[in-house]
Amino acid sequence: MSFQKGEQVITPQAVMCFSYLTSPDDKGKFRAELVFAEGTDIAGMQAASDAVSKLAFPGKKTKSGVLTGERITTSGEPHDSAEGVIRPWSKAKPDGECGIVFRHIKDVRQKLSADEARKLFYDGCIVRASVTPFSYDNDGNKGVSWFLNEILFVDDGNRIGGSDAASAFADACGIEEEDVVDSLLS
Repeated sequence: MSFQKGEQVITPQAVMCFSYLTSPDDKGKFRAELVFAEGTDIAGMQAASDAVSKLAFPGKKTKSGVLTGERITTSGEPHDSAEGVIRPWSKAKPDGECGIVFRHIKDVRQKLSADEARKLFYDGCIVRASVTPFSYDNDGNKGVSWFLNEILFVDDGNRIGGSDAASAFADACGIEEEDVVDSLLS
């Protein structure tokens, strides 16, 4: 079976979860899960996924690259009210470095360094991404997945799976969060 690659898609805004953006996961992939809130228009992503599936597997039903309904197996927010989920990824470059381009909404033309990305992106932040659907066939398990090309930080969100140290310190010290740095250093 031949590999099929689709056209680049710019996603709607999503909450980023389960991310490995600046260091690879145990399989050597740089990846993230993008969770699209209820009511988000994900038709463009679904159409891109379906187009690749039809090219790669004509006349066959395959797994879509966009998880919806019962295929969203993670529970809790933001998954419980998600319109859909994608899990894009990228392999490391030959030198082992991440091939994903990181950007910030304040200056979308400038690429961020890995150090800047490490400080900015976190599970729970709001992002948009440039992704490309592709087909796979692993021992009869056929479907569509996504390459993660670029990721854009859009806004802060509720942190997932960790804590915001500034908020925790502010609460523990009984001070307002905006005064936390000055208060903790004095």
